[in-house]
Amino acid sequence: MERAKALQSLSKWQEKDQQSCQRLLQGVRVQQDRKALKKDVLSFWNNELQQHMDTEEKILLPFLSQQHFNKDLINLVTREKQTIRLLAQRLPTHDDGVYLYEIFLNLVQQHLQFQNKVVLTKMEKEIPAPQLAQLKV
Repeated sequence: MERAKALQSLSKWQEKDQQSCQRLLQGVRVQQDRKALKKDVLSFWNNELQQHMDTEEKILLPFLSQQHFNKDLINLVTREKQTIRLLAQRLPTHDDGVYLYEIFLNLVQQHLQFQNKVVLTKMEKEIPAPQLAQLKV
């Protein structure tokens, strides 16, 4: 499905992050070397996902609030982001196996899918195109 022009860059960003998650989860499944997996997951967080989340928190969430978007969805997205950040803070000190990386990656993937399938779709349906065009992500 082709997204509204204002949401295309956000949708592509999410797609790229989902692909990274899938690649990293494959490393978990094939029992990739723990140190290499840790390095890859931390790199994903530090170089890709953290910037994506920062941008959404600074631009997307305030925009949704201004548009009187569903508060329950905004709160859910906010809580998911907080949980992802909390897990990300624990990644550098975690050395007890791959379960934390797997939990982190699964949560990120679920968050991205929820945003793509629910939030972006609802935005397209409920926010008029002129207002949606004001979103600059």
